[in-house]
Formats: sequence, structure tokens, C-alpha cells
Amino acid sequence: MSTEATASEISSSPPRLGGLAIVLGVLTAVLGILVMVWPGQTLLIIAVLFGLQLLFVGAFRIMVAVTTRAAPNWWRGLVGVLGGLTVVAGIICFVRPGTSLLVIAILIAAGWLVDGVTSIVSGVVDNWAGLQRVAQIVFGVISILAAIVVLIWPSTSLLLMTSVGGALLVVLGVAIIVVALVVRRTTNRPARAA
Repeated sequence: MSTEATASEISSSPPRLGGLAIVLGVLTAVLGILVMVWPGQTLLIIAVLFGLQLLFVGAFRIMVAVTTRAAPNWWRGLVGVLGGLTVVAGIICFVRPGTSLLVIAILIAAGWLVDGVTSIVSGVVDNWAGLQRVAQIVFGVISILAAIVVLIWPSTSLLLMTSVGGALLVVLGVAIIVVALVVRRTTNRPARAA
């Protein structure tokens, strides 16, 4: 959510919603502070929510496999087995949340690794101008290095990313409050003049 979008939403809304925007900003900033103060607990909550989501998805797949009569038996069996495996993965997230966090870290690192390789290949193969080519390759190298760091130190990397995310929430919360106050002040100014 950008500050400009927030400003236009607040300015086009009734005056009461400006107060709600301030409350939203305060809650966002408080959430950011809590995430920064307790990054480990935040990650555990994420792991548990991830496990809960896997349980629901697995149960849904099993239900689809059991209730869908029109589908071929092999398809229903495959969906049922995938549903069962998904439920088991969800239970593992509850019993061993650290394992699910490790999986999340590996997925993040894999994404960054793919981005890095793609960027380097694009910088070398595509018809970029000089500085754009260098930027593509540098971005690719940084992305690959970040992926390697996350793979070597997954726990520390996740804690750092969580703390950075908390700091961004604080900044976003303060920005929402400032925009709401500015819009409220400029909206009330013409009313006072009248």
C-alpha cells in the first residue's frame, strides 16, 4: 500500500474514516514493533499458520477425492494421497515448527537463486545497453549471494528478514498516520473557513 494510495483513499472518504486510518496506522506501527521485539515468536506464529493452512488444504483435497464421483479413480486416488501428505506436512509444522521455517527459508533462497541466474543470463544474452547490462548482472550476482547466505544461515536470515519486515511495518504505520493527519487538517480547514 503506497502513501499516495492511502492519501487518496483518506481524502475521498468521510471524515470518520480519517480517524480509522489513524487507528490503522497505529496498529500497523505497533505490529511492526512487536515483530521487531519478538522476531523468533513471530516466525513460530508464521510456522503454525503455515501448518494450519496445510491442514485445511489437505483436508479439502481429501474431501474432493472422496466426494467427486465423476472423476477417474486414478485422479481421485492421486488427489487423496496428496491431501493425506499435505495433512502430514501440516502436522509436522505444528510438531516441529523449526522444520517448516527451514522449508520457507529454502523456498526463499531457491526463488532468489532462480532470479539471480535469470538476471545474469538476461544481462549476458539480451540486447541491453551498457549500464543496463551491468545492472542486470550485478543484480543477479547479489541475488545469488543472498540465496547462498540464506542457505548457509537459514535461521539467522529469517530472523533478520523478520526484523526488517517489522521495521517496514513501523515506517508504513507512521506514514499512514501522517497522511491521515495531513488530509484531516486540510479537509477541516475549508470547513472552518465556511
